[in-house]
Amino acid sequence: MEEKEPTIKDLQADYKKSPNNEVSQEIVTKLATLRDDISSMLESAYDCQDVVVDTQYQMSDCQIPVNIRVRGNEIEQFSEKLAQLQDEFKDLK
Repeated sequence: MEEKEPTIKDLQADYKKSPNNEVSQEIVTKLATLRDDISSMLESAYDCQDVVVDTQYQMSDCQIPVNIRVRGNEIEQFSEKLAQLQDEFKDLK
């Protein structure tokens, strides 16, 4: 069975049970390992975030045609509704 990584709470509990020098050194070593693992994960996350931000920056020019197309569709729908309302208004006269 795979051994579970100790959490900080587990290490604190171990220290409270036996606060001697040997256990303290083991706890310090495990905490340093956890710190290094967390630092490594954060560095990976920051690298991924940099890639996402860079991709968004590069794609900003590509999003302009999409926005123009969306606005064009909205104008077309508005024009159709306006024409319909004008026809109904003429019928009411």
